[in-house]
Amino acid sequence: MVLESILKREIGVIVENSRLGEGLSRIPACLLFSDPMALPDISFSKSQTALFDIHFKAWDMKMNGLLFTKVKNLHVLRHLGLNDIRVVAQLVAPLTIEGKYSLTGSGLSLLPLTGNGNLSIKIKDFMLTAETYLVLRGTKLFIRKVDLKMTEKDMDVNLQNLMGDGLVGDVANSILDTIGEDVLFNNEHLLEEWIQTRVEREINNFLMV
Repeated sequence: MVLESILKREIGVIVENSRLGEGLSRIPACLLFSDPMALPDISFSKSQTALFDIHFKAWDMKMNGLLFTKVKNLHVLRHLGLNDIRVVAQLVAPLTIEGKYSLTGSGLSLLPLTGNGNLSIKIKDFMLTAETYLVLRGTKLFIRKVDLKMTEKDMDVNLQNLMGDGLVGDVANSILDTIGEDVLFNNEHLLEEWIQTRVEREINNFLMV
């Protein structure tokens, strides 16, 4: 489909120009990926019955890897007789998040937990699924709000100086998995904002010409 080819090309152009950097890019700087991307400080408390109860903070975080974004799937569907065009795109990238953290709490309901130092989260296969509708009005197309979902595979979380005597196996893995997932969840709005305010505007302008 022609529209699928157009959207794939637009995404490819953005990624390639982001690799070139603002000085050499042929598209507006506001469209480029920021890599590394600075992430806001976060703070949250989490618990799992009989496993752990922790309070976690992280700051000075940066995310790398957006320059290696690839289109895994892109589908454009239009039902006969309808003016709405459904677009579903899946983008994949290897991501790394690094920063500083502190952690306090307890494990197994009684063992003290502490940690303070460098934070590293590596995701081999991060996938962002975006779904939206292009609405045809006369000869013009308009883009509705994008619905985003994030998934990850092969996530490795490393917390320097994490101390908890006797906490091994499932307990330690549960803590690390929880922290990795929450760091991603707390920054989901950044990706949503980037798509809403930049990509939609440019693609919309392109389609309306």
